[in-house]
Amino acid sequence: MASVKKPLPKNNPLRVGITGGIGSGKSIVAKVFSVLGVPVFNSDLVAKQILASNAEVMTSVKEYFGDQAYLENGPNREFLAQVVFDDPAKREKLNSIIHPQVGRAFERFCGANESADYVLKEAAIMVESGAHEHLDLLILVTAPEELRMQRILSRDKTNRKAIEGRMSAQLTDEQKRPYASFEIKNNGKNPVIPKVLQIHNTILRSA
Repeated sequence: MASVKKPLPKNNPLRVGITGGIGSGKSIVAKVFSVLGVPVFNSDLVAKQILASNAEVMTSVKEYFGDQAYLENGPNREFLAQVVFDDPAKREKLNSIIHPQVGRAFERFCGANESADYVLKEAAIMVESGAHEHLDLLILVTAPEELRMQRILSRDKTNRKAIEGRMSAQLTDEQKRPYASFEIKNNGKNPVIPKVLQIHNTILRSA
């Protein structure tokens, strides 16, 4: 996919999202863009920081999930992960507490990088949360499910059942594809860097 499918951009700097299922390698692809000088906002990392340090968020999480949601040294991530992956309603509740704060942080990030041609917002559940609607363009990073599974097994201390649960909480590549302006196939066969350069140059022409 080499052409821009969405209308002419409205934001300055241009706001470009990059998303993909767990294990797709979107973070690696985002790092390639950062090497090209593109400011990258890691939504998942910021969300973790907000969960650990934002007083308003911490209060709301404790009120809904109980005091066991936090340990002495920070969020009880294992507890929260288990709760939200077992219950979609609770997952949506946690997202509704954190995502508005992430959105505000991204606005500040855009303001701090207003001289850039475009900024990149990396997030795992961008389409699921509706955050893509506030962006000008969207890059989708895809990979076969079994390859994604093997990547996660070698990276994380987890098992196939847990990974399958995390995958089921995300939309499939087929469901995300209609929202994407570009697709990068990170399947170990297609070279990623030339595709990133192609997309980068296309976006620069749109900015």
